[in-house]
Amino acid sequence: MQKLVGTFVILIFSLLACHTPTWTKTTEKEFVENCVNSTAEDLEYDEAKLYCECALEYAKGKSSNPEVARDMNEADYQNIKERCFDSAREEAKKLREGK
Repeated sequence: MQKLVGTFVILIFSLLACHTPTWTKTTEKEFVENCVNSTAEDLEYDEAKLYCECALEYAKGKSSNPEVARDMNEADYQNIKERCFDSAREEAKKLREGK
């Protein structure tokens, strides 16, 4: 679980490299891809994708500027974990069972 918090450190640097003041399809895609790659050791791919899409929605809700991710604090990371982790696992399980 500590790695999930560390995931956002990587995301912050990735977003800063974009120098984009607003969320675009590119910054959204990069956010999710970097997050999925960072959570690969902790979650199955489908779980990680759902988790990261949820984390993206949280970050977008916090600000229309993707660089806001660098200002997220421990409380933000905890909120993302609480909102997204279990729901991503449950949704992925439902999707796998539905196949």
